[in-house]
Amino acid sequence: DELDETAGARLGALISTGAAGALRFHSVPISWVCGRALALGLVAEGAEDALTDLVLDRCALGPGAVSSLLEAVMLRTTHRGRQGLMRLSLDGNALTCPTVVGQLGALIGGPAAPATLSLVSCRLPPVAAHVLAKGIDAQTALVPPRPPATLRVVVERGEGLVVKDWSLRKANRSSDPYVIVKVQGKEIGRTEVVKKSLEPRWDSGTFECKVDDPATTSVELRIWDKDLVGSDAMGAVSLTGEDFLEGEDARVAWRDVERATDCKDASGRLRCGCSWTRPAPPPVAPNQRRRKLETLLLRGNPRLGDRGCAALGAAAARAPALERLSLVGCGCGPATGIAIADELAAAYGVQRPDAWGPGPSIDDAARTHFLSLALAENPGLGGDAIERLALVASRSKYKIGIDVDARGDDSDGHRLAGLPISDCLHLKQGKRADLTAWMALYEPSPEKEVALPPAPSAAPQNLGRALRSVAGFKTHSWADAAGGRDAGLDVDASRSGWDNT
Repeated sequence: DELDETAGARLGALISTGAAGALRFHSVPISWVCGRALALGLVAEGAEDALTDLVLDRCALGPGAVSSLLEAVMLRTTHRGRQGLMRLSLDGNALTCPTVVGQLGALIGGPAAPATLSLVSCRLPPVAAHVLAKGIDAQTALVPPRPPATLRVVVERGEGLVVKDWSLRKANRSSDPYVIVKVQGKEIGRTEVVKKSLEPRWDSGTFECKVDDPATTSVELRIWDKDLVGSDAMGAVSLTGEDFLEGEDARVAWRDVERATDCKDASGRLRCGCSWTRPAPPPVAPNQRRRKLETLLLRGNPRLGDRGCAALGAAAARAPALERLSLVGCGCGPATGIAIADELAAAYGVQRPDAWGPGPSIDDAARTHFLSLALAENPGLGGDAIERLALVASRSKYKIGIDVDARGDDSDGHRLAGLPISDCLHLKQGKRADLTAWMALYEPSPEKEVALPPAPSAAPQNLGRALRSVAGFKTHSWADAAGGRDAGLDVDASRSGWDNT
């Protein structure tokens, strides 16, 4: 029998009183009135809601019940000031209604986005892929930008500067120096002119400006000799992010004056330095407290199609917070693989080959952490798309994990992972090969070679724990291998070379 309105009201009461941290239902039919009553409990005024997980898998939810629940999940954050769910799972429910699809996109793109959203085997229509992709892009835009840093440039004094004002008497040979401060090629200020001095001192030689990223900022100090008409170049000093010090006090030191195109006789040195500070981000309002969508599981929705999956994959590559996207059995084709490869190359700063043609511009700050993409059970992906994914994965400093189906010899797997065969762990299950070589990325110690054991025949467990204790191994997180479960490997401690485990 399905759960009725009374059951929904009691469940809603558990949520509103803070007595339930998680609600998980599997294969339990839930009526529309039960879903509505449960939704009312999610948005009850004055409630002490401690709910983190809401799992309603294969519960035969109708569009009315799903719509009410999704609306309540969003309202509990935007109107009640509660943090988004850790996990929202609607696996196995038919989510074909356009209204429900639109709500899913709004949920992902708003402040109520859950950390994990699972929509496995939900019969999502093709348009759902584009709606979800727009939601991911909207979520990326919602991430507040870092406040700009304040760069402070200090110019104290010079020493042994070149003579520009000549005289017959050596004692009268001098210059009238001043310094123009440029940041990223733009002038932000200049010092006062010191008359007739090759050892000038500037009392007001501190300048400030706003910059986005001090590490990539360049500073140029151009020294000039002031004349009655115009000025003569006396050389320059260049500073980069490596010369900057975080904090209030600048790293002041003597730096040699370099020659410039308009000054071939530069000499002397300049005592100068730079520092930077960045203010703390402003506090987040209670109704804007939000989690970041980190995992999106869409396995078993073949109607999404190649174009839809291409839009989803490209949006995932652009989203700094998303760490795992599963498109297993979703109808991915060549367009999906090529779009994902292009966006990943831009996000991770990978130089694209000229043969690929024009693509997105590189954004070095887009992504800094690991991204897992599950593209298995998509036979239409194609060899060209796999080759592109392999190249990006191998050049991304091992921050990309990709799981596909290999058709052919073992070299397909190793090529996709971007690793030589000796550095790979290739898991086989009959004729199907899951390319999970990225699960065992490691850097052998120069003092001791660590040998890999044979690939196991069963689904592995706990790879991370085992490899973390082996000298010379560097492990990363992974997911969506071996039948959709988080997978790993039990290492035989009795095997030579693995005793440390």
